[in-house]
Amino acid sequence: MVKADKFFFSIGVFKAKKNFHVLIPVMKHFPEHKLIIAGDTKGSYFKELKKLAKKEQVENQILFPGIISEKEKTWYYQNCDAFLFPSLYEGFGLPIIEAMRNGVPVITSNKTSIPEVGGGFTFIFKSFDEIDIKTQINTGINTYETDPEIKTQAIEFSKKYSWDINVKEYLDLYNRL
Repeated sequence: MVKADKFFFSIGVFKAKKNFHVLIPVMKHFPEHKLIIAGDTKGSYFKELKKLAKKEQVENQILFPGIISEKEKTWYYQNCDAFLFPSLYEGFGLPIIEAMRNGVPVITSNKTSIPEVGGGFTFIFKSFDEIDIKTQINTGINTYETDPEIKTQAIEFSKKYSWDINVKEYLDLYNRL
């Protein structure tokens, strides 16, 4: 596991649709933080991210641990200052729910199903401008620090996506038919 005192976390396949590259310039505004992006580091998009980090002079802040275990993923969720999810397209966006379940602020794009999955408990950037993203990160962190009820509500909201609840609902439906 990559350990850092203060860090943001993101996870996904290394493809352009995940839009990780918009996070790299943002890191100039958070010199005390690292950005940990987990996922399979094969392919050209990963190489582009490394080049961009060097160009933006934040290469020491961006860490790529590769594919991580469930235990490591949980650790990253539980210890990050915010979960960043800049994806352009998602069918569902399970990492949003996973992050919410672990009680961290979730900062997302406003694309496709992502805002709906967050249920009003995410901090949404409307553009991919680094200032907009930086502002939402700060808002998310500050909100969680000053209003612990938001964190509690987000955790409760995320529970509606648990397998146990979904299985129970399907069984109830089946029994009613």
